[in-house]
Amino acid sequence: MDLYKIIRPLLFSLDAEKAHNLVFWLSERFQDWPTIAEPKEYPDLKTSLAGLTLRNPLGLAAGMDKNARLLPLWKSLGFGFVEIGTVTLKPQEGNPRPRLFRVTESQSLINRLGFNNDGALAIAKRLENRPDDFVVGANIGKNKETPNEAASRDYQESFAILSPMVDYITINISSPNTPGLRSLQDPILLKELLKKISRQRSQYRQDNLPIFLKLSPDIDPLDAEEIVGIVSGEGFSGLILTNTTTDLGLLPESERSWLGEQPGGLSGPLLFDRSFWLQQHFLKFTKDKMPIISCGGITSGADLRKVLAGGAAAAQIYTSFIYQGPKVIRKCLDFISED
Repeated sequence: MDLYKIIRPLLFSLDAEKAHNLVFWLSERFQDWPTIAEPKEYPDLKTSLAGLTLRNPLGLAAGMDKNARLLPLWKSLGFGFVEIGTVTLKPQEGNPRPRLFRVTESQSLINRLGFNNDGALAIAKRLENRPDDFVVGANIGKNKETPNEAASRDYQESFAILSPMVDYITINISSPNTPGLRSLQDPILLKELLKKISRQRSQYRQDNLPIFLKLSPDIDPLDAEEIVGIVSGEGFSGLILTNTTTDLGLLPESERSWLGEQPGGLSGPLLFDRSFWLQQHFLKFTKDKMPIISCGGITSGADLRKVLAGGAAAAQIYTSFIYQGPKVIRKCLDFISED
């Protein structure tokens, strides 16, 4: 029985963020029950990512479990790995509400949450009790009030706090919901930032810890070769492509007339083609020497197979989990396991 199919109408009758908080409140109380989920294992889908062994290549993207509250649940549901965050150095409330919106006709989300999280120290403490034999990454960003010229401090200090507690780190410079953050994708600023983070990794003797860089789908494709060179030159492990897009023009007019000029990032199936194209574009320059995690609009087993066959080392979902529930995990993995 698909329990999520039964409760989804109730959840979707609530404000999107209220529904999210309700699900997390309930899940925290029941996630340790031995019968909460019946995970299916896929021995044929075991894979490697930047030296990490994943039980399968399908992960949960950052943004869902910002504060590392449901790690046992994600493991029991069958994800191959999970990325928590985005985590900032200091706790912050994020942007004013309402800040999360469903566009149900296209199974999309628009969010302008603004890195709401408990802060690096609290989340590191929570990670002390993380599940065994389950790959967990931490996505880190800068606090809203931190100016870009001081952003490296936030990333360095968050890295120092979280790196001993996780299996990999992702540097998030691509969220559209922190003013000025995306300007750090400029190659000149990016090189300086990554150099400082790389120095921090060496200082803390974390040279073997994989570090990924998450990029925007709205990035200038002409910068791809230079960005790959910077990421590789600073010893980073790979890329995550992509974050959400600010191009709300992807939505049909009938689905955005009520939005006005609502700022935020769009996720969901409308993003798939753009994200996949960017993945293919970057692969021209990585030349299979740098793994790419595909993230953006994956809603089916066919989508998952396409990005993996197209060269991605692994993939992440977010919005499709909101609309389809836990069944999307098995649906995707069953599809590629039959190949």
